[in-house]
Amino acid sequence: MTMQVTERRLDLRDFQDIVDEAKRLIPRYCPEWTDHNVSDPGVTLIELFAWMTEMILYQLNRLPDEMHEHFLDLIGVQLRPPEPATVDITFYLSKHLTQPLEIPTETEIATERTDVQDAIVFATTKALKMEPPRLAGLRAWREGQGFEDYMPYVASGLVDAPIFNQEPVDGDALYIGLQGDLGGSSLALRLECRELEGVHIDPKNPPLEWEYWSASTQMWTPLRVLHQSGTGRLREPMTTDPTHGLNRDGDVFVNIPVDSAPRAIDGIEATWLRIRYVQEEGPGYTASPRITGLRADRIGGTVTARQSQRINELVLGKASGEPGDRFTVAQRPILRSREPHVIEARLGEDVTTWVEVEDFSLSGESDRHFMIHYPSGEIRFGPGIRSRDGTERQHGAVPRTGADLVLLTYYTGGGTRGNVGERTITQMKTSIRYISGVTNYAPSIGGLDEETIGEAKLRGVAELKHPVTAVTREDFELLAAQTPGVGGARCIAPGETGGTPGVIRLLLLPDLPGPDVELTPELMVPSPALLQAVGEVVEQRRSLGTVVEMAPVSVVWTEIDAHIYVNRGIDVDEAQKIAEERLRRLMHPTIGGVQGQGLSFGGAITMSQIAGSLQSVQGVVYVERVLLRRQGDPAEQTRIQPSPDSVLALGRCYVLAEVLED
Repeated sequence: MTMQVTERRLDLRDFQDIVDEAKRLIPRYCPEWTDHNVSDPGVTLIELFAWMTEMILYQLNRLPDEMHEHFLDLIGVQLRPPEPATVDITFYLSKHLTQPLEIPTETEIATERTDVQDAIVFATTKALKMEPPRLAGLRAWREGQGFEDYMPYVASGLVDAPIFNQEPVDGDALYIGLQGDLGGSSLALRLECRELEGVHIDPKNPPLEWEYWSASTQMWTPLRVLHQSGTGRLREPMTTDPTHGLNRDGDVFVNIPVDSAPRAIDGIEATWLRIRYVQEEGPGYTASPRITGLRADRIGGTVTARQSQRINELVLGKASGEPGDRFTVAQRPILRSREPHVIEARLGEDVTTWVEVEDFSLSGESDRHFMIHYPSGEIRFGPGIRSRDGTERQHGAVPRTGADLVLLTYYTGGGTRGNVGERTITQMKTSIRYISGVTNYAPSIGGLDEETIGEAKLRGVAELKHPVTAVTREDFELLAAQTPGVGGARCIAPGETGGTPGVIRLLLLPDLPGPDVELTPELMVPSPALLQAVGEVVEQRRSLGTVVEMAPVSVVWTEIDAHIYVNRGIDVDEAQKIAEERLRRLMHPTIGGVQGQGLSFGGAITMSQIAGSLQSVQGVVYVERVLLRRQGDPAEQTRIQPSPDSVLALGRCYVLAEVLED
C-alpha cells in the first residue's frame, strides 16, 4: 500500500540558502580562509554538504498522513469512522396474518451477491410487531354536507349508498380508519364495489387519489399503492386500478409509510387512509361509486434497518498485566454505539466488567475503563503516567495477567457502499417463519466513508479554538448555540447598553418550526428544560465569580401585505400559499435572511428584499404592492431594523394573488 504524504515546508531553506549561510560563517570559524570562489575545494565541500542537507530537509518536509493522524491523536481528535446507511425495509408475509407476529431486532437482510461484489448486509434497528388490522370507522366526506357514517352500509351489505355526492365534486372522499398505529404496515384492502354503467371515467386511470396522514408534514400525502405480481410474492407499483375506479371488486395493496400516525376524525382516533376524488380535465364521474364491502388484511410491514453486522463475544486476547495494553479487532471499523461498549475480563471463575470511556483524563487507578480508536478498531487500556516528582499514576485499572478479554458485542460496517438503490435489498440472511420476501422501495441513504486526514485537520483547528473557559462574549454565544434545542444566542456583557454591572445576560432563541408554520410569541420563548440545559453547559465553562442570567430574546414583530399578479394557467390559491411561505422563510429568525442562515441580531428587512422574494415565485409576473409595518403600528415603513439585541419575526402575512388579464 502506498503511503500518502503531504508537503509541509517546515524548513524553508533551499540549496543556495544553505551555501550562503555556510560562507557567512567562514570568517568566524576560519578567518585565514579567504578564497570563497566556486573553484576552491573547500567551497566544493560546502556545496556537497549543502546538497546532502537539502535532501534531508526534503524528506523532513514530506510528512506521512500517519504522522498527521498521530498529531491529531495527541490533541484528542480521532478520525471519524464510517457512518452506516439507513433504509426502510418492507417484509412480506407468505399468508394473511391471523395472529400477532414479531420480527425481532437485528434481523439481517442483504443485497444479492454477485461475481464482482459481496452482499451488503443490513440489520433492523428495532422489532417489527404485526397484528391483524381491525376496522375502526368508515366515513364518507361529501363537500357541502360533511361526514356521514358509512360503516352501516358496509357492515350489513343490505343497503348501499354513494360514497361521494350524487354528482361527485373535487374533494369528496372516503375515510378508512384502522385501529392503532399502523405506520409501516402493508395491507391488502378487499373492496367490494357495485358496478355502475356510464360513469364516464378511464377505468385504468381513474380520478382518485389514495392518501395517508403524515405526522412529519402534518398533511395528507399520496400513498404507495401496489398490485400483486405474477409470482404472488412481491408487490410492484400499481399501474392500473384493479377496481377500475371503485367500479368492480378488487384487491388493493398499500404500504403505509412509517411517518403515519393516528389522529381523530369525526371523533374516532385511528390510523386513517382516504380515497379522494380529484376533478381533472377529461372524463369524470357522473355518478358516485358505491362500496358494499371492505376487508383489511395484514400482508407485511416496514421497519428501519442500517448497514451493519453485529459481532458477539469477540475474544481480544490475554491481558499482559502491564499498563497500556492494546488489542485490535479482526473486523473493522467499529461503529459508534449509543451505549458504551463492554469488555469482560475472564480468569477462571473471576469475571470483571470494563466499560468504554472517551478518554482516561478522569479515570483513576481502580476504574475499569478502556478506550476505542474506531477507525482502526483498536482497544486501548489505561496507561501509567509518570509525574514530575517521579511517582507514577495509573489512569484506569490494569486487567489481571492472563485474563481473557472478551468484547461482548460491537457493530461493524458503514461507508458509501451501503448507499444502494431501490429494490436491491432482497435477500433474507435470517430465516423467519411466515416471511416470504423482503425489499426496499427507496434507496438507502446516509452512508459515509471514514473521515479524511484533511477533514480531521480542519476539525482539529476548530477543537483547539473551542473555549475551555468562557471568557469573551463570543465564548458564551458559542456554548449556548451548540446546545441542542437552541436556535440562536446573544450575549450582553457587563457595561454594554442594557447590561447590568457584574452580570452577563444570555438571550436565547429556541429552535423554531419551519416556514410553513406561523410563528407566535409562545414559540419564541425557550422552555424551562432548555434554559436548564444551557445553564448546565455554561456553569461548567464560566470563570469563577461570573454571574450569568438567561432570558428570552426580544422580538420585533412585523406585518406584511402584498399584491401580486401571476400568469394565466397558474393556480392563484397555490401561488398565494407559496408566496406567503416564501415570505415566512425570508423572515424566519433561524433559517431566514437572504443567505438562508437566519436573521442576525439587529438585522434589518427592507421592502425591496420582500419584493424580490415575491418576484422569485414561479409564475409571478410582477409585484403590484408591498406594505411593511411593525405589528400594532399602522405606519408603513420601507425598512425595519431592530436593536442589536433584538430579532425580527413575521406575524400576520397576507398575499393577494390575481391572474394577469390581457
